[in-house]
Amino acid sequence: MTNSRYRDGHLAVRDGLRVHYRDYPGSANRPPILCLHGLTRNARDFAAFGERYSPDFRVLALDFRGRGESDYDPLPARYNPLTYAGDVLELLDSLHLDRAVFVGTSLGGLVTMTMAVTAPQRIAAAILNDVGPELSQAGLDRIQGYVGKDEQFASWDEAARAIAANQAVAYPSYGEAEWLATARRNCRERDGKILFDYDPAAGHLQECRRHTEDRHVAAVRRVGAEAAARRARGAQRTSQRGNSGKDEARCAESAFRRGSRSRPRADAR
Repeated sequence: MTNSRYRDGHLAVRDGLRVHYRDYPGSANRPPILCLHGLTRNARDFAAFGERYSPDFRVLALDFRGRGESDYDPLPARYNPLTYAGDVLELLDSLHLDRAVFVGTSLGGLVTMTMAVTAPQRIAAAILNDVGPELSQAGLDRIQGYVGKDEQFASWDEAARAIAANQAVAYPSYGEAEWLATARRNCRERDGKILFDYDPAAGHLQECRRHTEDRHVAAVRRVGAEAAARRARGAQRTSQRGNSGKDEARCAESAFRRGSRSRPRADAR
């Protein structure tokens, strides 16, 4: 595929699969932005994002294995955050990138947190959307109710209606045009049928939850606790210099502004 705004790249990872990524050109003087999508999504989710921040930043949008233009994995047990994090590391290494700004939505956020434990030196900064260190059983049950079903649709309009039925609560202002655009990002056409653009085996959550909660959440919490302790020590030193009041006010204002600009969406699978 060719596009004037980005180039398509492919990488053969350690187990022989080829993963696909979009590469939007940008400055070499700052870390690139690496976009990681949700459970059943793909790099197309970040098209507007890539066009917005390129060329000020180089923007990379990866298709996790089993999604989009990446190969499907013949061993479904490898569909888990540890494997995805390994693919991310190989991508960074292949492009000779020491660090990146990670933007992770849902599953992409879990992979970012895994990277924060296994290779924290590769993360220049991180933005997490629609995810946290704890996975709600109610949320998992809702997602599991409609992913991995290998659905087929007779038309793009039918696909758009099906997606709207599951996600309309998150986007109450969407009309037919927006849902159709969403369907074209999330689906592909094959043999006259419209299908979701992911391996149904990759949509099962058991491996994601086991690898994330059982092995990594405690480690992520340790990393967070260590960072909080460092901030506390820094605040104490600042206080001793007599500037804590102004600094804390500025930090609080900055955090509020960041939060108001980046409220998570509940539909990112």
